[in-house]
Amino acid sequence: MDFKDILAALTCFYPLNYSRFSQILSLDENQISRLIPNYHKLKEKAKITLDSFSKNGISWMHPFSPQYPHYLLYIDDPPVFLTYRGSPAWLKLKTLSVVGSREPSVIGISWLEEHLSAYVKKSPRVIVSGAARGIDQAAHSVALRAGVPTVAFLPSGIDNFYPKDFKFWLPEIIETGGAVVSEYLPDQPMLSRHFHRRNRLIVGLSQILLVVEAKRRSGSRMSAGLALNSGRDVAVVPGSPLDPQYGGNLDLLYNGAYLVRDSEDLHFLMTNKIHEFERQISLPLM
Repeated sequence: MDFKDILAALTCFYPLNYSRFSQILSLDENQISRLIPNYHKLKEKAKITLDSFSKNGISWMHPFSPQYPHYLLYIDDPPVFLTYRGSPAWLKLKTLSVVGSREPSVIGISWLEEHLSAYVKKSPRVIVSGAARGIDQAAHSVALRAGVPTVAFLPSGIDNFYPKDFKFWLPEIIETGGAVVSEYLPDQPMLSRHFHRRNRLIVGLSQILLVVEAKRRSGSRMSAGLALNSGRDVAVVPGSPLDPQYGGNLDLLYNGAYLVRDSEDLHFLMTNKIHEFERQISLPLM
């Protein structure tokens, strides 16, 4: 581990946002100790934490790590320190984030099974979602059965799964080249305030956010707002105006999101809109 690793891990115990973290890296230790109370004790605590991660097979990354997904730097409050188990699949394939209801309709699940499955089999992508029951887990499942990597962001630590039964997915996620990722210490339990922070990471890791089912007042609808605010495009599966499950979808379509009827529509968007996003943020193509 180097000094950047230690200082990044220190943010688990002392609040430093990305901007402050980047500034402090240019200072010497005496200067840092004047800015961070109990700096030397916190530094030792960070070292012990990283040693523990190494012994327990936990990987970590920060904005200056080669495996850090730099798309995350283009969201509000980029994460300074992330832990994960698995592989940084985002370095090898383009990503598609998928969100939707925790209590999806048969139609929503059927759409994923038919059209998301057809798309990733034709154009392998890393499927990113949040491990929640419903659309999230259905998207992860489609990826696993298609043999493509999937990345799950947790609202808890990676050794304290939420939902708890998602821990049984971990071996297959790792086997197919994906990862489970968190910005919390591994034993951190889920807290309700973590969901919004988790959702910004789901949005941040992808160039396009696919909304399968979203009520007007829902986390998925909020994730779409985060996506638009961070320059991402939003793709939406249409639904009946008589079905409240699709109320958020129709609002998004009315406000200019892209309509996705099937795998062909999804392929067109992923082929064309991703390049616009990459030019916008001046990052090299993956």
